[in-house]
Amino acid sequence: MNPGSQMKALFLLISMILCLFLISVSQGYADGQKEGKHGIKKAYEHSFKKDDHGNETTGEVAAWMFGVANFPVALSVILKTLARFIPPRLNFRDPLTRFNRQQKQYLMKVHYWLNPIALGVALIHLSLSSCTSTAFPEWGLGIMLVTVLLGLMMKFKLSPASMRQKVFRFHTSPILLIAAISILLIGHSIVD
Repeated sequence: MNPGSQMKALFLLISMILCLFLISVSQGYADGQKEGKHGIKKAYEHSFKKDDHGNETTGEVAAWMFGVANFPVALSVILKTLARFIPPRLNFRDPLTRFNRQQKQYLMKVHYWLNPIALGVALIHLSLSSCTSTAFPEWGLGIMLVTVLLGLMMKFKLSPASMRQKVFRFHTSPILLIAAISILLIGHSIVD
């Protein structure tokens, strides 16, 4: 493996760990109590309007659907990263590669069809929710919309042949995923 691909794999692994850390920290922050140890309300709470509310059911359904729809992609990335770092003498590369091909053959259909449905549920969630204190949820949903549209362009080959490689790179960019998840989590933690 060349040094460039090792750096990319290491960057991807670190990015995934940071995403998982952000998810756990922001969820703990969002679910935390509104008052401190001594019953003093946090100062930031007074700066937001009290009429922010969200439809939790549609939000949770959309989040779970996005998670399930993107599980095959995450599993593929993990398997590819493992295959790169496993020493050749252990003979695990070929079985991992075969397993990755099989899971992609069967599970990528879930990715293709469930993500647009999850986007529709997220749009319903946005329409049933009210958030006047921040625009982060809308920005995150916008990034997810762009990502899903790029995926549909790839699946149905709607882009010109000269643009397909660029569309693929942008759609599969870990930076786009990290940005969308971070913005959604920050926005939801502010609203909660």
